Amino acid sequence: MLFGQTIITDRPDQMESSVVVPRGWLQGEQGMQIISSPYVQQVDWWQQLWRIGVSSVAELRLGHVLSTFYQEEGDRHTSLGQYSVGTKVQLWRKPQLQVALIAALNLAVLRAKLSSRQLCLAVATPLGTEGQLGVNVAWYRSYTEMPQHRIDWSASASYALNERTSWFFELFSSGIRPSAISPGLHTGMTYLTSAYFQFDTSFGIQLDSYTYFASIGCSFIVQ
Repeated sequence: MLFGQTIITDRPDQMESSVVVPRGWLQGEQGMQIISSPYVQQVDWWQQLWRIGVSSVAELRLGHVLSTFYQEEGDRHTSLGQYSVGTKVQLWRKPQLQVALIAALNLAVLRAKLSSRQLCLAVATPLGTEGQLGVNVAWYRSYTEMPQHRIDWSASASYALNERTSWFFELFSSGIRPSAISPGLHTGMTYLTSAYFQFDTSFGIQLDSYTYFASIGCSFIVQ
């Protein structure tokens, strides 16, 4: 997202922003996403993230996703998904550089147990007067039947087309080892209806698995 915006969101791109919600403010980020691969289709009916500013440099984060999976054989399964709780702490905020650290724990609803945890470093810097470059590096630990560690990364460039509309393009991947890299491309747009409300849409592809995804959503901030 762009420097100078009243509302700065963590959607629709893969990247987490390097800015926290102001103290005493509540920001809601809601969306729907469709994912299609050769073997399964997934609909995230409701992606939600609630961000609460608790200080000038920290926020509390609560999230949840409700999904339906459509198997190749015609089977359908709706999952209550998982809840996430976490925090974002801004480590550095200057006009030319912003750095934040995000930590999250994810809880599987039906199993009532920890399913994963994540630690992410977000860095952003201006690109000219109308744009921004950002990089995320995240460590991910899964507690499924086959526990695994993973390093994810993303790099994004965004540009303000006018005072209300911005565009972004993003490269991302799960894994950094050559044998484990799963690269993808992602692009989209956001539109500000006011200083406190934003619509978004995006489209992307995971290149190694021919998985396509598209999303629409909206975000708002209130005091």
